[in-house]
Parts: sequence; structure tokens; C-alpha cells
Amino acid sequence: LSETPLDERSPDWSPDGRRLVVESAGVLVVVRADGARAQRLVAGREPAWSPKGGRIAFVGSKAGSDDLYLIGPNGRGLRRITTSPGAETEPAWSPDGRRLAYVSNAAGAIKVNVLDLRRGTVTPVTDGLGDDRSPTWTADGGGIAFASTRAGRDALLLAPSAGGVAVALGSTPAVEQLRFRPSASPELRPDLDQRPPFDLSLVTREGPRGRRFLLGFGSATDNLGLGPVSIVASRSSRVFPTMRASQRIRLAGGGARTYPQVGF
Repeated sequence: LSETPLDERSPDWSPDGRRLVVESAGVLVVVRADGARAQRLVAGREPAWSPKGGRIAFVGSKAGSDDLYLIGPNGRGLRRITTSPGAETEPAWSPDGRRLAYVSNAAGAIKVNVLDLRRGTVTPVTDGLGDDRSPTWTADGGGIAFASTRAGRDALLLAPSAGGVAVALGSTPAVEQLRFRPSASPELRPDLDQRPPFDLSLVTREGPRGRRFLLGFGSATDNLGLGPVSIVASRSSRVFPTMRASQRIRLAGGGARTYPQVGF
């Protein structure tokens, strides 16, 4: 995706999988999935893309200490969201995008907190001896797993996101960027046997903006094997150089799922 002599780390995908935010030599950069374009955002590190795609949380040092900030993927809307005298790092979004788990040393030891972005309230999630790091949310948002040294060795624990007693998940070597494995997709794999366009037609229409020419055609994906049920595409005007498409996918066990605007 990138060819640069600079150090690059902490990559995180946008929810739609079309872009990637990465730390490059201390600067956040958004890169398209095809590597065609890169946009520099702001100085920072440890970026985390929000579940709905509109914000990126990251660690910045603009005020002289490590704090958490938000910024839009277009580089606009920079906002500082933590102001404690300690250092706040390792932001992790809740599944609904309303809260951020993060690591703080404001109380002396390194602990996991949760920030409610609407209310501005902070909830301590972990306490006790040892350092707690690398928070990650459960799929339902009710729990936060983290790595800890509280037992005198590296271990994984799970605590309620509202705070409470943590339970051990097991011991492990030191970990960074702990993550749960995504749920398996029920989608069937496509066979990708695309047929060429057919039933071409050209229609001329007169309108208030002058004459328009509409090109129509049919196209289908061979569905004899596993794969898409259909792909429907349209081009709304000459302003758009590409077609907009929706796709229906067959699901294991029956049924189908529609994805709008799969083309770009």
C-alpha cells in the first residue's frame, strides 16, 4: 500500500475497508486501499478508526503530555478529549462508537478507563496492583479484555465495561494491540465467473437540461456455484465517471443480504 523509507506502524482499517489510517514517522496518514492516494492528517500516533467511519481517535502531544484527540478522516474537526495530568494512550472504540476505552497513568499505575464521548464522564474499568494495557471491547460492548501484570506475570483478563471484578482468561507472553477474532461471515464464497454485457440499448431523452443519452445493458454473475445472486448497477449522470452498484449475496443456511453502493 505504501512505498516510503519512513517507519510506519499502528495501521487501522476504515469500517468500509476502502481506506487505512497509519502512523508514519509521527504523522497520521490516510491511505486508500489500492495505494493510489495518501492524505496527511496531523501529528499523532496509535490511530483508531470509529465504527461508523466519521472520526479517528489518536494520541497526541500538542499540550505537552500524551492526550487523546479526535479528527475527521478528511483532516477536519480536530478536538482534544482528555485533559488529565497523566498520559492517556491506546484508544479503543466501543462497538456503538459512543465510548472510548484507553490506558491512563493519571492515578499512578497504568490502568484502563472508559470515556463517554457524549457525557464527557470517565469510568475506571480496572484497579489493583500491576499495569493494565491493550484494552479491546467485546462484540456486545459489555466487557473489555486487557493485558495485565497484576498477578506478577503477563495475563489476559476480562472486566465489565462499566467497571467491576475482572476474571482471568489465561496467561500469555507480553502482547500489544489485543483484539478479538471477528465473527465468521455467513456469506458464501463467490465463484466470480462474470458474463459479458448483453442486451445493449441506447435511449435518447430530451429534458430541461438538454438532450441526454442513456446506455443500458444487462450483466450477470454465474450463480451455478457458490456466490452472488445478482449485481444491479446504474450511472446517474455524466458527472459520475463510474457506476453505482448494489449486490445481493447468498448466505449459508439460506437467505440473502444486500449491500448498496458496492461500486466506487
